[in-house]
Order: sequence, then structure tokens, then C-alpha cells
Amino acid sequence: MEYCYPQLIYLNDYYSANFPDQARKEALVCHELGHTMGLAHRSTTPLGCMRNPPIVSSTTYYNRPQAHDINHLEYF
Repeated sequence: MEYCYPQLIYLNDYYSANFPDQARKEALVCHELGHTMGLAHRSTTPLGCMRNPPIVSSTTYYNRPQAHDINHLEYF
């Protein structure tokens, strides 16, 4: 049986305190959770919370894993 060891995530409120809304904070959590599951930054993918630098507009934050993120997780 394969399993993952528990991981801890510490979010520093110093950076997120100035975020404009809850959706941006959720995008940050999605990004950091992606790292704990083994996902790296993506610079060529147009959408997703692992994009670095992020592409955001005033109305859209990617706070859910996208299909390409899930494909990477399922590959392993």
C-alpha cells in the first residue's frame, strides 16, 4: 500500500493580510498545497494556481487545481 507522509503548511499572514479578497487567499492556499503534493511552478500554462507568475484579473483567481495539475498528480 502506498501512502504519503503528513505534510504541514504554514501560511504567513504577513503576505496575505493585504490581499484584496478571500478568493486571492484561496488561490495562495491552492498554490502551496500543490507544492506539498509535488507540483512545481508552471510558466507556460495559461491557467491554474501553480502558474508563476500568476495570471489574475480583478475577477478571476484560480483557486482550484486545473485539469493539467490533476493529470500531473495522477501520472505518479
